[in-house]
Amino acid sequence: MPATTNNPFVGRWEIVETSMWDKAALDLCQPAHIAFGDDGRTGRMVVIAIEASVDHHVSTARGRPKVEFSFAGTDARRPTSGRR
Repeated sequence: MPATTNNPFVGRWEIVETSMWDKAALDLCQPAHIAFGDDGRTGRMVVIAIEASVDHHVSTARGRPKVEFSFAGTDARRPTSGRR
């Protein structure tokens, strides 16, 4: 599959704020981040004690790009998954 060229989210993004946790909690094990690959599907996420693989999809809403993703990995060595 060719690389997605219209994906403005490709690369590593620092997670600096959420409605649930402060920055110190987010960076508990290592700096919190999410990375989206240029293949248009895969990525990686690290936040608090969660390390996960990401499957993402880019679409447009109200004329602006948005990314939706699901993740599967571990949270302090316990299986975890979700969708955002």
